[in-house]
Amino acid sequence: MAGKLTVQGFQQFLLCSKTKIMLDTKEAATVSKNEKVNIPIEKNCKMYCVCGMNSTKDVIDIEDGMHTVIQLVYDRVSGKISMEELSKTPYNEYKAEDIIKPIYDLKGARGRNMKVYEDKCVLTTKVTIGSVLTSNATDGEKTIYYSDVLGVQFKRANLTIGYLQFETASSSMNNKSSNFWNENSFTFEEGLNPEMEIVAEHIKKKVEETKRQKNAPVVVTNQVSSADELKKFKELLDMGVITQEEFDAKKKQLLGL
Repeated sequence: MAGKLTVQGFQQFLLCSKTKIMLDTKEAATVSKNEKVNIPIEKNCKMYCVCGMNSTKDVIDIEDGMHTVIQLVYDRVSGKISMEELSKTPYNEYKAEDIIKPIYDLKGARGRNMKVYEDKCVLTTKVTIGSVLTSNATDGEKTIYYSDVLGVQFKRANLTIGYLQFETASSSMNNKSSNFWNENSFTFEEGLNPEMEIVAEHIKKKVEETKRQKNAPVVVTNQVSSADELKKFKELLDMGVITQEEFDAKKKQLLGL
């Protein structure tokens, strides 16, 4: 039999650039932040990971004949790394589109959360004391597609909290006068600055790519088959507009003779 193991790297910011994937105490591969690696499986084995001086305390059983998908998770508070099993399906039945994970999954300030995907960002606001005080507790979930974004504002957290704000054509946003509490804003504390700089550049790049695609000129080509062209010249021949010699020459040209 044959199986497959897919490991998705940490979405959180870590100083360690590579994480070792260990199968039965042997290094099978390495994975970077936000990277995905596929490892062929030929027998049942046990998996754990090593990141710098840290290793996962838990061990996951990897089965031959199955496609197991693992997400690496880092807890900023405890500093511990762990593994989350996302799925385990028969290998020949697995489809990549069955699992759509965000590129970044961020927890911000005042109840704000943001998930970053290839084509959109999803902002959610939980009911907390902070979100109540800023009148954002009822914002709920908002999906912003890059195709609707006019601009992106980013401010690092320092003396005040930081924010990443999406400028759109919408006129129904609450707290429009505040960049921090606008419903199109994701706010965060100083500890998230390094990761948010990367996220902001990623989002700006995606917005620019979308704009270029929207503004690209549409080239319409009128494709006419050789048979249609030949038919047209035959009609001209029958009408006496062109001679037999001219028709024969055009026929050889169209047919590549």
